[in-house]
Amino acid sequence: MAERVLDGLSHSAHKGHEARLLSVERAATYIGRTLAAIQQMIASGKLPTVRSDRPVMIGIIDLDKWIERHKEPGLQ
Repeated sequence: MAERVLDGLSHSAHKGHEARLLSVERAATYIGRTLAAIQQMIASGKLPTVRSDRPVMIGIIDLDKWIERHKEPGLQ
């Protein structure tokens, strides 16, 4: 599923730039969470959003930061 999102991002590139913002639905797919989980993260202030004259969007950089903050060492 994440591969489809990443593939879609490369297809939506404009003039050589990758998309920096994702819809809430695509953000959920990107980090492997449910739509409800992403909405809860937004409501609780754990995930920043970008709002303009369009629906709520989430920055890929913010999603990547969230992933890095929640990494735990693996067991050996």
